Amino acid sequence: ARGCPSCARKRALLWGRWLTTEVLLQRPHRHWVLTMPPEIRALFRTRRRLLTKLLSSGAWLLRQHIQRSCPNLQAVAGVIAVLQTWGDTLNWNPHLHLLATRGCLAPNGRWYPAGYPSYKILARAWREVVLNLLVRAAALTTQEADNLRRKYKKGFLVYGGPWSATDNDLPRRTAEYLARPPLSDGRIAGYDPQSATALVHHKGLRPYAPPA
Repeated sequence: ARGCPSCARKRALLWGRWLTTEVLLQRPHRHWVLTMPPEIRALFRTRRRLLTKLLSSGAWLLRQHIQRSCPNLQAVAGVIAVLQTWGDTLNWNPHLHLLATRGCLAPNGRWYPAGYPSYKILARAWREVVLNLLVRAAALTTQEADNLRRKYKKGFLVYGGPWSATDNDLPRRTAEYLARPPLSDGRIAGYDPQSATALVHHKGLRPYAPPA
């Protein structure tokens, strides 16, 4: 069932296995997370159709960012993007998880390792992608977008996870994490059938921290 944590966990394991055996290159990968501040998240709640554009725009941005650091202009990076709309407390929190290659593949099959990413450039570029998308959709005025640029001068928070050139199991574990259910069995502390309410362990509310 769609709402069953154990069933969703099984699907995540199968998806992760399929990705690593049928889709992903046997090359180093890295897990990225692109987030947005609370006032931006709220705008997408009533404009769900924009989430698809947000997903494709985030994947395009990260791919371009990686490719710019590769010496061969024809080489391309690989990116798998997943949109998640929930936070640790099952609150509305749309954000992107991306599994990206740590380099680029040229048409002749040659592999080019990517340079070290600039978080400052990527954070500002991600902010512009999100704000421009909302302005074009008339969800924000240009003045409101400018106010948010001033508030978040260093951009929207971007996280690049660990990577290892020798850890061949990292892409599989990350793929399983990307496909994980919103609620795992381990977080369910109890269930009250009379009120149809589940008691859930959570890490507590964490305020949004813009890039330092």
